[in-house]
Amino acid sequence: MSNVKTEKLDDARLQETTALEKRTRLYTIFDFESERVTEITRTLYVSSYSEEPGAAATAMVSHAFNEVGARRLQRAHQKLVELGGNPPPLEDQAVGKSRKQPLKIS
Repeated sequence: MSNVKTEKLDDARLQETTALEKRTRLYTIFDFESERVTEITRTLYVSSYSEEPGAAATAMVSHAFNEVGARRLQRAHQKLVELGGNPPPLEDQAVGKSRKQPLKIS
């Protein structure tokens, strides 16, 4: 997708920023240490008197890795490594909170 900017936040976290509309952004943060994906949607509202941004609306959702597709995690993990990150191997990642089942990638 051409409207997605990807950046390394640190060795274990990757952020994708997607422009959804003129003033709406979706920030997706893959955290390979906490095994969570956080999605933050932020919309800036324009003042009725000028084009200056006014208030902002923000919504956040967080998912455990077992709630996210394995291909999506694999792609994010690979991109983080390409950007110089050093996340834990996906094979060592657990699904959910039980940490009993490794993440399966096929």
